[in-house]
Amino acid sequence: MKVLKVTESIVSADLIRAAENCSKLPGYCCLNTPDARYFFLEPLQLIVAGANSCNIIANSGSEQINIDPITVIDKYLNPILTSTSNVKLLPCAAGYFAYELADFLPAVPWSDTKSLSCPVIHFAIYSKILKYKPGTAVARLYTVRYVKDLKPLWLFRDVTATDYYRSYPSNSDFNINNLYCQAKADLDSCALPDAGTYKTRIKKIIELIADGQVYQINLTRRYELPCELEPYNFYLIMEQMAAAEYRGYLNCTSMDGNPFSIVSASPERFFSLRNNALISSPIKGSAPRSSSPEQDHLLRESLLSSEKDRAELAMIVDLIRNDLGRIAVTGSVRVNGHALLKKLPHIYHLYSDVSCRLPESVTLTDIINALFPCGSITGAPKIAAMQYIRELECCPREVYTGAIGCIGPGNFADFNVAIRTGIIKNQKLSFNTGGGIVFDSKPELEHQESITKALDIFAAWLTSAANQLESHVAF
Repeated sequence: MKVLKVTESIVSADLIRAAENCSKLPGYCCLNTPDARYFFLEPLQLIVAGANSCNIIANSGSEQINIDPITVIDKYLNPILTSTSNVKLLPCAAGYFAYELADFLPAVPWSDTKSLSCPVIHFAIYSKILKYKPGTAVARLYTVRYVKDLKPLWLFRDVTATDYYRSYPSNSDFNINNLYCQAKADLDSCALPDAGTYKTRIKKIIELIADGQVYQINLTRRYELPCELEPYNFYLIMEQMAAAEYRGYLNCTSMDGNPFSIVSASPERFFSLRNNALISSPIKGSAPRSSSPEQDHLLRESLLSSEKDRAELAMIVDLIRNDLGRIAVTGSVRVNGHALLKKLPHIYHLYSDVSCRLPESVTLTDIINALFPCGSITGAPKIAAMQYIRELECCPREVYTGAIGCIGPGNFADFNVAIRTGIIKNQKLSFNTGGGIVFDSKPELEHQESITKALDIFAAWLTSAANQLESHVAF
């Protein structure tokens, strides 16, 4: 739907609590970017797409149409970006693209698709967006009118405080070394594949690299843990543990109408788009952190000087530059910063910023066709690595390593790479971790890295299991 007009009002930041009371309602979404925190409210349409059909859910009812996921982007999402608005840089639609959206891209040589437990695409178009910059006493509430006049599925001011049960757990001061030991024991016992099989598959990848089939493959495995805590409460705990820039929560609806929730604490930007300027920030290279300041410093310096990690990152930066070059204005692709350090509570990463300018004719569909999925979570060459991922990983990735984000008029978009991301469904939390495998990778060290990358979610899980909800939201 094209945007017609946006009205803006200054409101108290206390309104955030009223917005969070809606977290159990279909289509509720909260996203963080480096610029602001957005609460997406009063959805007009849910766009829920599977492999061959799409459910359009509105106040007036639900309609199922036979359409492929790429055409869904063309028909329902592109018109939002090409709209003009009297308010600049405002997202008004939010959702995710599952990793398996890649199965429908023109560049892939395979035609079969894996069966998923969640939609390939889940987006909603909203009539109200609450924007808040942390540390301020006020927020901005935007009301969006569209060319097509629809009634919201729900009104957020109609939701009372008692409808939402929320805890405010303390940010537990975990000893990182002890946390790793417990995570290794608990996660290895529930992982698919198990640790032995995971290491065997790493060895297989090293053989493929030696044979010249690929240069790098990102291999992952899945964990499943019981999770009885209300999903949004789990997210509130997780965002405290992770302190990641591109975190978010989405309350979603499956193709058969059953609810599920996505919790994401991603530190990685897939791409940000402002008018015709696009930037991508791939992560490659990781090091665990330590509770000892001296050891923590050594780990950080070791990562910064690691030839292996810097070579991995350089390989993926070249891949991203090539992907951007397919749609960018000729000569505009730039590496703005390379092998920069990202500091998180339980892990260090290396990342780079790669930017370009886009012609005015480029659409969201063009961007997805060129960039998706992010090369940092596939390997290189991209298509060959994705083919081997299909063979080596026992479960579809679903939302994990897809993209979660938002779009708005005037070519506005922000998407993360959906790492450190889980699905909560039927009181179970499922999530993946993994890493890029290169020729000189050591299977045991890669296994250790997969555990280290799970520490944020695992710490949140431990805290949620130990905390009983004892307080209601108070206005």
